[in-house]
Amino acid sequence: MRENEVNTSRPVAGQRVLKFRAWDKLLSKMVYLDITNLRSVTPELIFNANNIVSSDTRSEWMQFTGLQDKNGVDIYEGDIIETEDEGLGHIFFSGCQYIVKWKNNSFNMGLFCFDIWELEVVGNIWENGDLLDS
Repeated sequence: MRENEVNTSRPVAGQRVLKFRAWDKLLSKMVYLDITNLRSVTPELIFNANNIVSSDTRSEWMQFTGLQDKNGVDIYEGDIIETEDEGLGHIFFSGCQYIVKWKNNSFNMGLFCFDIWELEVVGNIWENGDLLDS
């Protein structure tokens, strides 16, 4: 690493790793963004002059919550999770927190209120949305 270069591969104490993914509506596939190389341009990603990721109409962007499920799988917005007590729900961001909306229409709850060892990612709303259908 060169002098004055920031290592983004590991978080600094008190910070979480920033990860993003996007559902490409045109190609019907999930694209993961490696923020360690923001200067690269691919057909799936658009960068403005400030190297900030901006979405286009063909992509639905989701951010990593900073948490992993009981199996060590990263939890993103749009993921479908399952618990023994509540069953299936999906993750979305509202206000300033990640929320779980349960399939059984019980109350919504903040993701950080759960014991992480109870949660399991079983899919996402784009590729496995049928899991949430009644």
